[in-house]
Amino acid sequence: MPTSHKNDKAVNLFDALPMKSFTTLPWIAFILICGCGDGRASVSGKVTLTDGTPVGGARVTARNDETGAWATGITTAEGEYSLGTQKSGDGIPAGKYYVIVLENSNNFDNPQPRIFHAKYEMAKTSGLSLELESGERKVMDIELEPPRRH
Repeated sequence: MPTSHKNDKAVNLFDALPMKSFTTLPWIAFILICGCGDGRASVSGKVTLTDGTPVGGARVTARNDETGAWATGITTAEGEYSLGTQKSGDGIPAGKYYVIVLENSNNFDNPQPRIFHAKYEMAKTSGLSLELESGERKVMDIELEPPRRH
């Protein structure tokens, strides 16, 4: 039993605490271990073309028009991504989102032909959306059509 010596008299520290504290302590421990829940969900998945080829270097972005919340992630060479608001994978607030996918077009000196159809770069035409609940872990695999050849 933890004790304290006050004026050379041993005092039981548990006797000094009100009994209510012991019924409250398990709840406090539960909240500290589990967290209070910040209303975030996680979203990850794989971006591929319709033929199964992974799309590397693309930016997947989800945006909620009602709240303005957004999250983004960059696909790996294998096409895998994880959405985040501050960094990849840190989650996204619960809500309804539209999703767009942007091609990596950083190489201005040596532009490459489009990998997928441009419709995925605009919310009105992408056809991609998701709805998230607090604490949810959603896998959203995205299959993209190739560009139209004229």
